[in-house]
Order: sequence, then structure tokens, then C-alpha cells
Amino acid sequence: MKIVRVGFDLPVDTLFDYRCEDAVAADIGARVLAPFGRRNAVGVILEIAESSAVAQARIKPVTRILREAPGCMVVDKHENGGYVTPVECVGEFATFISRIREDGTIENGGNCQSCGTCLLYGGVIDWSDARPAE
Repeated sequence: MKIVRVGFDLPVDTLFDYRCEDAVAADIGARVLAPFGRRNAVGVILEIAESSAVAQARIKPVTRILREAPGCMVVDKHENGGYVTPVECVGEFATFISRIREDGTIENGGNCQSCGTCLLYGGVIDWSDARPAE
């Protein structure tokens, strides 16, 4: 069983496990629509695993992976100039995400740089200290 660990824009430091057999490594960072309580919520896939500490019967399937993300551009080449800075995104509507890296100082941690004119009107999920739900 393939598991995706999803972070939601909530005031908790927890990742939630969902079944998703068609998830691939390229889906890490993609938005996902998943059942959450009595509704579907949009979260971000932060990890893909083969197993979970959560009982199998309690793990729900994702509703769908939102692989197409208009307005969100990932530019993350591990080379000089392989990322976007605020200078390059002036006047652009898209949010650019760059420098996606594992953060070894925190268990399951990661960090990224995001910039874009539209960030003046919205926010970004902070997943620097997210842990899998038990």
C-alpha cells in the first residue's frame, strides 16, 4: 500500500496519512484534495511511504492529486542560478517555489524559498516541523 503524507494549513505540527496507489516521487510538493473531517480539504504532499503507523482500516484514500497547479511554478535546479529571486518575479502573477531542501535539523523537516507578487495577498504552508499523525 502506498501512503502519502499530507500537510494542511492548520495550527498543528502533524502530517496526515492517506492511501494513494498512483502517487510518484514527482508528486511531492503537489496539492492534493483529501477527506478531512466532514469535508474535503486541500493539502500538500510532503512525503511518500510504503507503510504507516496508523491502522490500515483508518487510512482514507485521497480524493485526487491536483497535479496541475496554475499560478504555482517550481524552479529548483541544483546549480548556480537554478532558483528564482524576487527580482525575476516582479510583475508576474505566479508564485515561484525554489530551493526545496531537506532540513536535517528537524525530524521530517524541510524548507523552501517562495516569492511572487501574489504572496502579498496570500500565504504559504510552513512545513518545517511537521510530523506524521499517529
